[in-house]
Amino acid sequence: RRRRRRREMPGPSTHGQRNKAHNRGKHQSKHALHKVNKPKTSNAFVAKTNLGVGNKRERLVRAKQARDANKRLVSMDKKLEKMVPKVVAVMTLDGGDYDASDLRDFLGKFVNSCEKRKETANEGFMVAEKLFNDPHLPQTVRVEQHDHRFQIMIVDHGHKLAALEAIKSADVLVCVAAAHSKKEEKYDPPNEQLVEVTMPTLRAQGLPPTVVALRNSIKVSPSERNAARKLGTRIATEEILSVPKDRVKSQAVDTEQEMKMLVRMVSEQRAQAPTWRTQRPYIISELSTITPMSEHLSNLVVEGYVRGCGMSANQLFHVPGVGDFPLEKVELIEERVAKHKKKNTHTNSKNSVNTINDLEMGETRQETLETFVSDPKKREPVIRENKPPNDVEYDEDAHDARLQHLRWEEAEKKKMMMRLKPKGWSDYQASWLPRDESDDEGSLFEEEGEEDADQGDFIREKDTEMTGDGSDVTTTTGPRGEGTKLNDNDDKMMMDDDDHEGDIEYDSDEEEQEHWDGDLQGDISSDDDEETLKNLLEASKDSAKRARLRALEDENFEYPDEVEFPEDVEARRRFAKYKGLKSFRTSPWDPKENLPRDYARAFALASYKRLGKRSKEYLETTMDLDVGSYVRLTIKGVPTVCLENLLDPQSSTFYSSKIPSAEELQIGDAGGLGEGVGQPWRGWTGGAGALIVSGLLRHESRMTVMHFGVQKRKEYTDPIPSKHSMWWHVGFRREKAKAIFSHDGLNADKYKFERFLPPRVPAMASLFMPITFGPAPVLGFSEKIGAGGSIQTALVCSGNVRAANPDRIALKRVVLTGFPFRTHKHKGVIRYMFFNAEDVKFFSPLELWTKYGRRGKITDALGTHGHMKCLFNGVLLQHDTVCATMYKRMFPKLERHQHNAMNQNSEIEFENRMHDKREFEDTGDKMQMY
Repeated sequence: RRRRRRREMPGPSTHGQRNKAHNRGKHQSKHALHKVNKPKTSNAFVAKTNLGVGNKRERLVRAKQARDANKRLVSMDKKLEKMVPKVVAVMTLDGGDYDASDLRDFLGKFVNSCEKRKETANEGFMVAEKLFNDPHLPQTVRVEQHDHRFQIMIVDHGHKLAALEAIKSADVLVCVAAAHSKKEEKYDPPNEQLVEVTMPTLRAQGLPPTVVALRNSIKVSPSERNAARKLGTRIATEEILSVPKDRVKSQAVDTEQEMKMLVRMVSEQRAQAPTWRTQRPYIISELSTITPMSEHLSNLVVEGYVRGCGMSANQLFHVPGVGDFPLEKVELIEERVAKHKKKNTHTNSKNSVNTINDLEMGETRQETLETFVSDPKKREPVIRENKPPNDVEYDEDAHDARLQHLRWEEAEKKKMMMRLKPKGWSDYQASWLPRDESDDEGSLFEEEGEEDADQGDFIREKDTEMTGDGSDVTTTTGPRGEGTKLNDNDDKMMMDDDDHEGDIEYDSDEEEQEHWDGDLQGDISSDDDEETLKNLLEASKDSAKRARLRALEDENFEYPDEVEFPEDVEARRRFAKYKGLKSFRTSPWDPKENLPRDYARAFALASYKRLGKRSKEYLETTMDLDVGSYVRLTIKGVPTVCLENLLDPQSSTFYSSKIPSAEELQIGDAGGLGEGVGQPWRGWTGGAGALIVSGLLRHESRMTVMHFGVQKRKEYTDPIPSKHSMWWHVGFRREKAKAIFSHDGLNADKYKFERFLPPRVPAMASLFMPITFGPAPVLGFSEKIGAGGSIQTALVCSGNVRAANPDRIALKRVVLTGFPFRTHKHKGVIRYMFFNAEDVKFFSPLELWTKYGRRGKITDALGTHGHMKCLFNGVLLQHDTVCATMYKRMFPKLERHQHNAMNQNSEIEFENRMHDKREFEDTGDKMQMY
C-alpha cells in the first residue's frame, strides 16, 4: 500500500497574515470572572500605591509625607515607652545560688553604668543589696544617658512561682552567663532546678526579649575570646533557655565600656507588649501596706506605676489568689525616682543623699497631687455568683430539722467507720482483711465506683454508711425533714454517680493519726517520733494513690470507655442518666436539659467576643489616669487573714492549715468575701514573688463556665483525672478550680469527655471561673501539701483562653461489652452484657456494634439471666466482642467555702440530691434514643 506522507504545519506568513481570534463561546472563563469580580481595594491601599503616580516633584512630596508620618509614629511609641520605667528582670544561668557574689557584683556595676556621674559609684551596690534583702520589691534607677528608667527585678530560679510573676511583667530579660573556652575539658553544668523545673514554666508563660550578658571572657586569651563568647551564648540559648539564636542578643560585660553597651542595648530593646497586658491596667507594687478597717477587714495600699492601659477609680481590682475588690480611692502622687533630676542638686553637697533617698523605696511619703474617689453610681457592681431561683420543695418549718438530720448523719458515719477499721490501720491495710459473704454486698459500691465514678475515684469513707449486716444504707429526708432509709444500692449509685464522678478525693487520715499506735513495726523503727510516722504514712498513701491512678489511666487507654458493673445491680437503674445516640455528630442534645443546681449560679453570655469588645471600649471612655502615672491605690475591704498570708514571704512555702471562720472572712451571699468577692480561701494564694494587682474589665468578676485550650506538658508524667483540683494562672489572675477535660474539636455541638488529661494531644478544660476576655495565657499547676504543711507545685498544662459558654456539651461515653454464646450466620445469642431480662428489654433500642465491624440490634430477651437474641448486618464471629454505647453529659464542679461545710454546703448537697431524685424517679419502660 502506498504510505501517506505526514503533512507539516506551515511556517509564519511573510505577507502579514491575521489569524482569527479564539472563540470563547457565550460563557466566560474562570480567570475572566475572577478579574471582573475581584474585591475593590481600600482607600488606604490606593493612597499607598499612588506614591509613584504623578510627576517627579509630586512623587517626592508624597514620599516625604510618608516618611514624616512614620517618624511621628516611631517618636510617639518611644515617648510612650519612656513614660513608665522599663521592667528589667535579671536572672543568672550559673549552677550556683541566685544570690551569688558574682550576681551582686553584676547588679552593682550595671546600676553604676546607668548613671553618668562617677560620684554615685556606691549606689549600685546599695541597690543590689536592697534587691537581695527583699527580692519581691523592684528597685527603680535612672538612666540619664538614654533618658530612660529601669525597674530591676531579680528572677529567683530556685522558686518557679516567684520567677513566673517576674516574667509576667518583665519587658526585658537579662540572663547572666559565663563564657567558656573550648580548651576547658569540663565546665560547671547548669542548675538542674533551673533547666528542668523553672525554665519550662517560664517558656510556657512566654519569655520577653532576652539579652545574654557574658562575663569572665576577659580571662580567656584574646585569640580565643570570640570563640569563648560564642560557646557561652550557645550553651545559654540552646541548653538552658531553649530558644533560637536569632531571638537572643549577647553582650560581654567584663569592662566598664562593655557594661555601658549592655545598658544601651537594654534601653533600645523594643518589643510589642502582649495583648493581654495592654488591654487591662496593672500595677507592680513598689510599696504595699495593710491599713486596718475593722476587726477582720483591712485596706490594701499599693504604690506603683500604672501600666498596660489607663485606669478608672470605678473599676474592680484583682488581688491575686484572694478575689476582686473595689477601690476606695486613687491618689496621684509624686514619683520616687523622677525621670529627670532637679538641676540645683548637682552643686549641693547633699546630692548623693538625695540620690540615695530617691532609690530607697518607702522611706518617705510623697505628696499627693490629685485624688480620685469612686462614684457609687458608676462603680462596677461587685458580683460573682448569680442567685438561683429557690425551687426546692420544702417548707420553712422543716429547714432546721433537715440540717439537724444531716449533722447527725455525718456524725454517725464517722462513728461507724471508726468501729469498722482497726486502730492505726490505713485504708490500704484494711482492704486486705478477710470478708464474710455478708460484706460482699457492701463492697459492690466500691467496685462499681472504681469503674464508673470517673476512672476509679477514691471513695471516701464518709460517703458510705454500712449497717450491721454489711448492706449500704442511704439516708435522706422527706419534704417534712423526716429521716427515711433507702436500702437500695442502685439508688445510692444513681445519686452519687453525678456528685462524685470524676472527682478524685483523697482519704482523710485524721482518725488514723488520732488513734495511731505504731503497728507497722516492720517498716518503722521504735525510735521514730510522731512526725516521722505521719510523714511516712502520708508518703505511702500518696505512692499508692499515684500507682492506682496510673493503672486506671493505662486501663482506660487499653480499653477505652469500657465499664463493668456487678451482677446484682440493675443496669437500668445504674445507667439511668445515660442516653443512646444514633449518631454522635448529628443526633440532637438539649443543652438546657437536666442542668445541675450549680449552673444556676453561673452567668451566660449572649456573645463572648462582642461583650469583650464593648467592655474594652467602655474602659477607654472612662479612664481617669493614663499610663505612666505614679499612684497609690487603696483597695477596700480585704480580709486581714488573707492579706497577711499574701504579703508574707513564707506563705508560698508553707500552707496555713487553719481554716478561718466565716466571721473572719466576712463571707456573704453569691461569693461575697469582705467588701468584694472571691474564691474559697485555701490557706495560701497559689503564687509567690512580686505583688501585681490588675484592673478588671466590665463583668470580669462574674462567674461563668470558662473553656481553656490546654495541652499536657511533656515534663509532667503523672495522670491528671477530670475534676482534679488545680491552681489556674490566667494572666495575672490566680484561681483554684476543678476542671473537666474534653476533646478539642471544631464545628461541633457535642464533644467527648476525657477521663484523664490526654498527653501529646490538645484538650479543652471547662471549669467554673470568673469571666476573662481573651487573649490570655493559661497555666495549670497541681498542688501537694507535704509534711509540715510544705507546698509542692508542678506545671501540668499550658494553653490559652478560648471562650465562656455554659452550653458547651461534654458527653461521657460508656461502652458495655458482651460475648457471643451461640452464633448462626447473622444471628447470635449474647451474654454477660446484662444479667436480667428487664435490663435487656429496657436497653433494646440501643444499636450494637462489634470490634470486627458488625452492626446489629437486640431482638428479644432469652431466659432470665440477661441472655439476648441479636441480629447483625454480617456474619457474627465466635471470638468477636459485642458492644453498646451510651452517653451522659458531664459538668464541672463548683468549689465552695470549707468553713461552713456543715451548714451551707450540706444544704446545697441536699438540694442537689433531691433535684436529681425528682428527675430520675420515672425512667420509663425503654431507654431514650436520639
